Amino acid sequence: MPDAIDQIQDVSERHLANSLQHRKRVRANRLPGLTQCEDVDCRADIAPARTEMGARLCVGCQTAEEARGAQHAAWGRR
Repeated sequence: MPDAIDQIQDVSERHLANSLQHRKRVRANRLPGLTQCEDVDCRADIAPARTEMGARLCVGCQTAEEARGAQHAAWGRR
């Protein structure tokens, strides 16, 4: 009869296997990124490595987008 540690290890291994399979499915279904920034006012080229990762914004626009998100999150705190 397995002890508690063995049971925990088994659950952990199953969880890891499920996570890895989910990650594979997501990668297989992921749309390719863009070669140019989707921001209408920018349209800068996106590096091939970022395109492979599914990027839709250039580095500058992505940084600005993240900064806006952080700013909105800060205002939403109570």
